[in-house]
Amino acid sequence: MEMKPLGVEIRHLNHAVKRMVDLEMQPITPGLSGTEGMMLRSIARQGGTTTASDIMSVSRVNKSSTSQMLSQLTRKGFVKMELDKFDHRKKNISLTAEGYKAVESMREVLQACEARMIEGISEDEIEAFRAVVAKIRKNCNAEETE
Repeated sequence: MEMKPLGVEIRHLNHAVKRMVDLEMQPITPGLSGTEGMMLRSIARQGGTTTASDIMSVSRVNKSSTSQMLSQLTRKGFVKMELDKFDHRKKNISLTAEGYKAVESMREVLQACEARMIEGISEDEIEAFRAVVAKIRKNCNAEETE
């Protein structure tokens, strides 16, 4: 049996997790993808109000994708964008009441997804997996730190 390259396995795992989260989220927050949900959670972790630049630096998502996703979240009523009072080149992004509600709902969904992902996996295996993932991430980012 041919072994797939590790990068392919990681990509497949990433897609499988996204699919699972999206499916679990739909009944609770219809029309909100897992990726959009993660952006809402990022805004919430930053105190509920932030800027696109801060979102990009935290999430490592490019400007175009961040802008597109923020537009979708605004259209769906989860965030609002307002010009900064002191710097009109900057927009402040904040969660709406609907956005806060979605973030709260997601906590339970993500806990359930996490439990499902690690079913049948020992604590030692999870710890080893985290260590390997951390090393891979460090290796991938090695050029950034040099």
